[in-house]
Amino acid sequence: MSCLDVSACFASVSSYFSTMKIRHVGLAVVHCPKTRRVLLITSRKHPNLWIMPKGGVEKGETSGEAAAREAHEEGELTSFRQADNTAGIPAQIPEDDISPELCTIESAKPGVEVWHVHAIAIDSEKDLDKDWKERHERKRQWCSHKEALKLIRQWEGKSYACDEGIDDETDEDAWKRGGSKKKRAKGQAFEQALFAFVEKFGYDEKL
Repeated sequence: MSCLDVSACFASVSSYFSTMKIRHVGLAVVHCPKTRRVLLITSRKHPNLWIMPKGGVEKGETSGEAAAREAHEEGELTSFRQADNTAGIPAQIPEDDISPELCTIESAKPGVEVWHVHAIAIDSEKDLDKDWKERHERKRQWCSHKEALKLIRQWEGKSYACDEGIDDETDEDAWKRGGSKKKRAKGQAFEQALFAFVEKFGYDEKL
């Protein structure tokens, strides 16, 4: 292959990536100020791993509205009821309950997907519908920030437990368990979202 052919090939690849449409995602850090805990849910694709509610920003939505909608759809917050519109934006969400964007994160798909992180405050941990639609596909759990961090780090191949008195496994054991590069990147993105939340809201529990 000549130099000209190689240059043309690289130009073609560069052009392809430059025209790719970036998918914008709203991520919700659902928290209860009274208990100072956050809500995690399990991933449908990886049911043993924990995440925060998130999903694509639909036409007509802001990233904050998308985060709130996903919090309702995946966590079934009774505070938010679906509006009758094409984007499925929850109706009558108090502005104070959705924070401004805490940070933006390039996900495990850099250059393809960007996460916009928002905090969603609810009055009580009991504001969850017990009969939510995804109850057969997901689990939900309220966690302190340290507990949430331990669960999220399972994406990096590390095994942790929330129960007090259980020590973390060694780094060597953790990496033997492994986890794909994509999984580790996803876990690091969730970590970044959690750190941004803690820094913004000044919760006194250090991570």
